[in-house]
Amino acid sequence: MLQRLRLTQRVLTVIVGYLAVLLAVAGVGLWGLHQARQALVDVHGHRMAVAESLATMLRNYYDNRLHVLLAFQHAPDSPTRTLHDHPTQMHLDAIAKQRESNDQALKAIEAQKPRMDPEELRMYEAVLAGRQAWQAKRDTALQAIRADDFSVEVMQAFLVAGRTEGLAFENAMRELRQYQLQRAEDEAHAAERRYLLALAIVVAALVLGALPLTLLMWSTQRRVSHGFARADASATAIAGGDLSQPLRDDGGDEIAHLLQQMERMRVNLRDLIGSVVQASDSIASAASQVASGVLDLSQRTEQQASSLQETASATEELNSAVRLNADHARAADDMAEKASQVAERGGSVVAQVVQTMNDINASSQRIANIIRVIDGIAFQTNILALNAAVEAARAGEAGRGFAVVAGEVRQLAQRSAEAAREIKALIEESVNKVGSGTQQVDAAGATMGEIVQSIERVTELMRQIATSTAEQAEGLAQINQAVATMDGVTQQNAALVEQASAAAAALRDQAQQLRQRVARFRL
Repeated sequence: MLQRLRLTQRVLTVIVGYLAVLLAVAGVGLWGLHQARQALVDVHGHRMAVAESLATMLRNYYDNRLHVLLAFQHAPDSPTRTLHDHPTQMHLDAIAKQRESNDQALKAIEAQKPRMDPEELRMYEAVLAGRQAWQAKRDTALQAIRADDFSVEVMQAFLVAGRTEGLAFENAMRELRQYQLQRAEDEAHAAERRYLLALAIVVAALVLGALPLTLLMWSTQRRVSHGFARADASATAIAGGDLSQPLRDDGGDEIAHLLQQMERMRVNLRDLIGSVVQASDSIASAASQVASGVLDLSQRTEQQASSLQETASATEELNSAVRLNADHARAADDMAEKASQVAERGGSVVAQVVQTMNDINASSQRIANIIRVIDGIAFQTNILALNAAVEAARAGEAGRGFAVVAGEVRQLAQRSAEAAREIKALIEESVNKVGSGTQQVDAAGATMGEIVQSIERVTELMRQIATSTAEQAEGLAQINQAVATMDGVTQQNAALVEQASAAAAALRDQAQQLRQRVARFRL
């Protein structure tokens, strides 16, 4: 159970426990001192003060009675008068002083009155009542003495008062004083009980608190010493190369954690050394294989260098051919560019011819329209001439001249209509030929546009071919440079292969040394 606790928790528990025990003991001690102080204050400041005042009043009471009786012996007829060589006033003065002393004692008791319990108050009231009754009887006797009345009746009354009021006063004082003494004794017994209780608490705290805490501290110290001893033994064995001794601990404290981590370290070291042993064997075997492989690689590197030289020569010839193709491609691209420009100019001329034919066709259409207007005018003129002839025939001889003119006009109109029809026929034939020429020119323009587009495509292809050929030439130049670089690298690889062969031999020797060094560990 204790091994599940951490060392810091144990030490903290011990410290807190000791502090708790110390606080408990100190608290009990302070509580006992406080209670003892309170008891002393109550006993000395209250109980003993009241008891002392009551003792003073009792002594004064007895002295009062004695002085009154002695004063009666000063009677002129008393046979004991000759025994007193002092006046009666001396006894009266003593009684007055005792009265003052009683007053002071009562004042002291009055000061303690707030601390009195009901029973004390009852007894104190009884004391006051008894004193008052006694003082009345005593003062009566003192008045008689002052008046030189020493009669038997006065003395008899005083003696009776002493056995009644005086005795009651005395008993009341004795009862209250005895009560105070009893309470003081009770306080002493209570203080004794508190002392025993405090002592028992201190002993219990020491037995139940300090002793287990001491045992816990002892077990913690034992756990630490034994744990470090085991850790030291394990570390010594590991330092000596012995990794075969297990170190087990099932606790949950720092020592257990340290031992568990050391066990993990031992296991890891054992695994590591085992792996190193296996790796050293593998390295030795691999070093031999590397040596033979490096030798084979050296031969292949020489062959590769020879092949690279042949590849460099072939690449140089190919680079020359590609540069020549690039030059031809650039020349063809220039020619295609010029052909494209000529085709574009031809296309422009054909487009202009098409526009001119369209203009001629439009003019022919306008002429045909004019001829139609002339034909319409001739037709109307013919109609008017015919109407004029009819009217001239109706007029007879008077209209004969007009009829002749109308006939001439009619003939002119007919010849104009025939001429207009001939011109119209010629114009229509011309328009038809112009339309056919226009269609042929349009077809030629479309064909010329297709030729221009084809030449532009050829030009673009030639441009791409020229660009690709230039890029091929540049790439071949880079390949030629790379082959030259590879040739240099191959020469360097050959030198590195020689170095690798020497390093493989050194690695084989070091693997043998490593295997010898790790052989001293016991797994």
